[in-house]
Amino acid sequence: MLNKVVIISTSTVLIALLSLFFISHNSYAGWSAYSRITPENIHEQRFKFTFNKVKFSKQFKLTLDDHYVGNGKEEEFSILKKSAWIVLTKEPLNIAEQNLHRYFGDSSIIYDSEVLFISKLGYTQDSSNKNVLEVVLDKTQLSSAYIYVGYDRPVNDGGLRYTIDLKTFYMDYISKN
Repeated sequence: MLNKVVIISTSTVLIALLSLFFISHNSYAGWSAYSRITPENIHEQRFKFTFNKVKFSKQFKLTLDDHYVGNGKEEEFSILKKSAWIVLTKEPLNIAEQNLHRYFGDSSIIYDSEVLFISKLGYTQDSSNKNVLEVVLDKTQLSSAYIYVGYDRPVNDGGLRYTIDLKTFYMDYISKN
């Protein structure tokens, strides 16, 4: 009888400790949201994204202005903000594959045979001295280029992660010009 009490008590303590571990352990939250951004749903977003052709060239300038992306140092209290990366793949990705979260592990980038290039985007100041992310790409790169926004390390609250499908913006530009 005493052995049963000891086993039950030990099991209860072990379950309680494991529960505490999983509750306090940082992870990419399963409840985080993901969106694929295209010209059809860009107006629903809280951030600004511009896609413009560079005059007299075959390049396009992409600008992302998202308050939640940055280094967090400009805030009164330093906070964890999201980062943005440009991702170039060998072939265009289907819609399900465009959730690029799988390439960003615990503070590291994971490559596979599909990825040609991943680079974190830097900041520049726009005309109003506001920090924005900019990248210039040749039109030949746009069919398999994506901007991915998310956290570059594990977080308690997953927040919104999103991929901007640059091919859809290029096709939209072509259809209007």
